[in-house]
Amino acid sequence: MSYFSIALQRRLERRSMNQSDLSRQSGISRSYISRLLSGEFSELSDANFTSLLKVFAADPQAQADLVAARCMDVKAG
Repeated sequence: MSYFSIALQRRLERRSMNQSDLSRQSGISRSYISRLLSGEFSELSDANFTSLLKVFAADPQAQADLVAARCMDVKAG
């Protein structure tokens, strides 16, 4: 599991959101989100990353956590 998927799951839990909610708000398919959260799929395009960040636009700390997690994934390779 990636740092990003863990951070995203925590943020969803804090907002009492599920994968379908995130899919609807981000415009990303639920199946892609499911694979991303399960760690099955670690590729995250800049466009999808931006779409996910927009869901958390009202919460700068959530956005910062997600950016930091993505940076850790990139650093870890």
